[in-house]
Amino acid sequence: MSDSTAPVWPDGVKTLNKLSSPIRQIGVIVRDIDAAMRHWTELTGIGPFVVFRNVELEDDYRYRGEIAKPPVVDLALGYSGALQFELIQQLNDAPSGYLDYLAAGQEGMQHVSPQFASPEEYDDAYARLTGNGLELVHEGRMRGTPFRFAYFSAPGGGFPQFEISEVRHPALMPAFDRIEALNAQWDGTTPAVIEIHDMADMGRTLGLEA
Repeated sequence: MSDSTAPVWPDGVKTLNKLSSPIRQIGVIVRDIDAAMRHWTELTGIGPFVVFRNVELEDDYRYRGEIAKPPVVDLALGYSGALQFELIQQLNDAPSGYLDYLAAGQEGMQHVSPQFASPEEYDDAYARLTGNGLELVHEGRMRGTPFRFAYFSAPGGGFPQFEISEVRHPALMPAFDRIEALNAQWDGTTPAVIEIHDMADMGRTLGLEA
């Protein structure tokens, strides 16, 4: 019997990147979000997608550690059971991991993501990943919210990337729970896409407001 040995990690990674939250999301980068929603609904039965149009980020957005022009995106969410399925189409030319992915000739699963409920959990994950040798690609906050996200790549780059975020905060969970419930109940006889053009209308559109 051969002696057991420690895992051989990729150059620059010091130890296992196992965080306190499991992976809850698959993130897919696309060139045409409307075509992508139709494709994934017809292929997998995921739906209805809830699509947020023209989502802007705060001006403290950073790309590769430097303040940069923030991306503007259309973002669609659907669920398969408890697994969140995210589609993103970037609408402007701001530097980002999304455009890096498309420039590499790819379209599809660009990241996976655990999601956290508190700033403390996020800070712990951020410190672990940066301290463990992963490269920070971009980070920011959705405009008008304090909730942060950050994308990391393996040392030297590459895909898929690893996103962390604060989107399981109690203030956001009613919306996510509602989207998950809509997907669980959907039988294909009602529209496959729910449009949200203003984040202020999210509660009303999702039936969370009386």
